[in-house]
Formats: sequence, C-alpha cells, structure tokens
Amino acid sequence: MILVAGYENKTSPPVSYWIGEGCDVISSNPKKRLFPDNCTTDFSFFGKVNMSRVHYADLHLFTTGIDNSTATEHTVTFNNQTWQNILDNQSPLASLRISVTDYLNETGNNLTIKSAIRSQDADYLINRNAILLIQEQDSDLPVSLPAFDGKLPENSGEPYPGRATENPVIPNDSSYCHLDLDTDPQGALIYLDGSYLGKTTPYHLDVEKGHPYSIRFELDGYNPSESTIIPSESACIRESLYTAVHSTKDRLADIPADPDGIQYGGLYITSRPTGAMILIDGADTGKITPAIINGLKPRSYTVRVIRVLKDKRINDRSDFYFEEQHVSVLPGVLLPVDINGIGQRLIYEVIVDSRTKRGTPFTLNGYISNTTIPMKVSTEMFESFITVRENDTYISYPLPVFLSEDRYWLFPSGNPQNLEITVRSCPRGAEIFIDGYRTGFTTPYTGGNISDGPHRILVAKPGYLPQQKRIDLPRRSVPIPATSVDFTLEEYPSGFLYVSSIPQGYPVSIDGLSTGELTPALFRNMPTGSHTIIVTGSNTSKTFREITLNSLNMVELTANFTEIHEP
Repeated sequence: MILVAGYENKTSPPVSYWIGEGCDVISSNPKKRLFPDNCTTDFSFFGKVNMSRVHYADLHLFTTGIDNSTATEHTVTFNNQTWQNILDNQSPLASLRISVTDYLNETGNNLTIKSAIRSQDADYLINRNAILLIQEQDSDLPVSLPAFDGKLPENSGEPYPGRATENPVIPNDSSYCHLDLDTDPQGALIYLDGSYLGKTTPYHLDVEKGHPYSIRFELDGYNPSESTIIPSESACIRESLYTAVHSTKDRLADIPADPDGIQYGGLYITSRPTGAMILIDGADTGKITPAIINGLKPRSYTVRVIRVLKDKRINDRSDFYFEEQHVSVLPGVLLPVDINGIGQRLIYEVIVDSRTKRGTPFTLNGYISNTTIPMKVSTEMFESFITVRENDTYISYPLPVFLSEDRYWLFPSGNPQNLEITVRSCPRGAEIFIDGYRTGFTTPYTGGNISDGPHRILVAKPGYLPQQKRIDLPRRSVPIPATSVDFTLEEYPSGFLYVSSIPQGYPVSIDGLSTGELTPALFRNMPTGSHTIIVTGSNTSKTFREITLNSLNMVELTANFTEIHEP
C-alpha cells in the first residue's frame, strides 16, 4: 500500500504523476531454478503523454532490502534504456531519482527491475513502488535536472542516467570507396587479386581508390568472369555469367524494385518416418514431410509434425511420437529441421551455468538458439553438448550423463585446443554455420579456432536443400592437419515471385504465414508449385489463390487498393 499526499501550487508549472504500486521480492538463483526472466518487477504507466509539452521526466524508485554487495548485480530498464547496478549503496529508506526525459514514449511507458545475472550472482531486491513524474513546459522558471542519487560501478560503460549519449562521428576515409559486387545468377565465388575471399555474390567490398584490382567471379556450371578495375568512386559491378547451355533458372536480367532486399528465411522440414503433417505455431500448413516452407518472417517458431496413415492422424504415443521443436528462422537462408519419431529417447532438463560466462550466448547440440548462460534446457541425456563462441572461437562442452538430483551443471572454463576444419560442398558457394553460428564464410573454406570435442557443421545455398553433419574432433598431443567436412547438395525446383501493391508498403503473407516483407518484395528460390499469397492493406486485403510458380518465368502480382468497386 502507498499513501500519496498532494497539494496545489498555482505558481508552479503543471506536473503529472504516474504511480505504480505494489511489493515484490526477487532474487535470481539458477541452482534453485530462479532465472532473471522470472525474477523481474514490471511497472506499466498507462495513458498518453503530450510529448510536445514535456519539459522533463523523472523516475522515482522505492526499493528496499538490497544486499549492498558489489559482487551481486541487477538492471533497471525504462523503455529502451537499461542501467546496471544503479541501486547499489542506497539507503534502505531512500528513493532513487533518474531523469528519463530522453527515453519517454507517448504511450506504453514501461519499467522493469530485474535481479540480473551477467558475470556475478544476482541481487536480492524488495521493489515497492515507482512513480513517473512529468513536468510540462509552460513554466518561466528555470528548472534544473535532479541529481542522480545512485552511483554507477566503475568501468560500467553506462551513460549518466537521463543524459543521451551521442554516437561518435567517424569521418569518412576519402581514400576508400565502396563496391557492390553482384552476378546473374547470384551465388558466385569472389576472388580478389587471385585470392578467394570466402564470400559469394552479392557482396559489399571496400577498396582503396586509384589502386588496380583483379575481380573474378566463379559459379559452378558457368564460365568464370574476370576483369581489372581501378576504382575512383563507389560503384556497382554486376556480371551476367555465361553458360554454353542456355538456362533461365536463377537468372533475373531485369531486377525489379526491392527496397529492403531479402528479409525472409525458410525451413526444410523432414521427419522419421516421412509423410507427417506439418504444423507451425499450431497452424496446419497443408504440407507433408519432407517439405520446404520458404518465405517466413525471421523469428522463433514451434514446429510439430503428426503422423498420417490412411487419411487419419495417429495420436498413439506408443506408435510414433514426435517431439515438437522450437526453431529460429534467419533472413536469406533455408535451415533444416529434422524431427525423429522412431524409438525412445531419454530427455531430461539441465540447468547450464558458469561462474565466468554468465550472460554469454550459447547453443545446444549445435542448433541455432537464443539462449544465454544461465539457462534451463531440455535435451537428450546422451551425447548432448553446448557451444560458446568467444572471439570467433567455437568452444564445445559435452554435457555430463550423470548429474546430481538438482540437475545443476556448473561447467568449467576448460583448456580447449585450437583446431582447423576444411568445409567443402558441391556445388561451391554454400554458407557455413558452425554450431548454429553464422561464420560469414562460404565453401570451400578452411578455418581454425574450433575446439576439440563435438560440433555441428551446416551448409546452406539458395536453391539447394541444406545439409548438416555432426563431427567429433579428438584432443591430440601433437599438431594435426585440418579435418575435412564434405557435402553434396541436392537442388530443388524453384522460381521467382514478385509482389507489389498500389500504394506500396503493405505486408505480404505466403500460404498463411507472414513473410515479414512489405511491398514491393522479390522472393527468390521459392519452391515451384501452387501457393496462396495475401497482401494486407489498411482496411482490407487482396488474396491471390492457387498461384503456380515455375523455374522459367518470374510470377508478378499487384494488389491494387485504389480500385473502386461498383455496389
């Protein structure tokens, strides 16, 4: 309960108070299954703020019971600004005032106090009340911003609360220029002065002005293209590659307008056994495994498959049971999802923690994920591992099989070896992922800084089915050559889809799933066959049903929202 006493002062400028009340005790402790996301206090200040009249805004925090230990930590977040450990060394009876003028929203102002874990243990906090005070501008009296009552830890890197920090201005280096390198078809390997860059087209390259460069493009099945340039200013270099056998596949001689490029991604979903119905976020996609679902908005999805036999769903767990999977979609790449319903697997929950790596992202079993240490994960009891990427080094840690009853694993830092792998694919130019991390390089590529132990290597190339392999690099007492990881990719029939609208800027959905794209949008490497496309306008939508894509011609659709229909 909070008691607020107000009084009227006719000579003072108008002031509004937004009060968040309550009492919350929070303290993260992973060993007791209490994580920072579960140990937060949220305050929402509902209503609309007249931003044109705001003179300044203060946030008053009333928090008691702080353990006052510099070895523990917390965060305070107001809208898009976060401060670390600003409640440290506060008197139990004092309030903390923070200027939040620069972070104020017209609506939806939110405050979160979190018992955080980054590099140390979490703070014990009793959060009682929070008040947002906003003073309007119609005062002739000079108003000074209130002092910050807290103390930021040294080397925190955080700005003074309430003071906007300007981005440093980095002057342009006039001795360099920018080259946009592209080919038709795309995906050609790029060589600069005879050396393969580990990149494919399209790619942006910074080069020195006035210096001669030899640029060579190589794409399997096409004649290479090579030229020498002496750049004097930024330019776009786009080569149309030649093949003795005329082909229109993957070619776009005239590229239509696509302001934001590729923003969508896709999934290649397989199951064991095959022939299972695919559901994404609970919605039936109408597709049966194996299937390609391209044109997905980059985010996390829940994928589930249901075995189908004689037009009936089998829900009997004793027959085939498919565990649902949570997967992430990345822009511009088709990722594999394999769901095994054969046999029995021992699944258990483990709390992954580390004294030296708290707050560090990690992946589980080499798959893309959005997890940070500490975290509770569900995984197979045998042959599971996590990977931490530090300074472009991929360090894997096998999960122990036998754990204590609390299933709490505080893994050591270890002393990993730095080993090399060579990743090749046919055709060349496939993007390389190591343990779920994008390396930024394409095949063929030899790279180091990969630890001994288990790893998952994934390659993906537009127009081809992605492939992945698990490898185990043994620890050796003597130097060993790079370990080879080879792939042969299978091409799938695909084509181009171009969706525009009048006016522009409306979202596009394909087969009932959001793409994250706004019109005009160009979709490459879309599976051939029938698709349903929806363009959602301000008050209505346009649906194009049973649109057939092929590998020869680009399909163009236009949703005209200015048409006048007769009643």
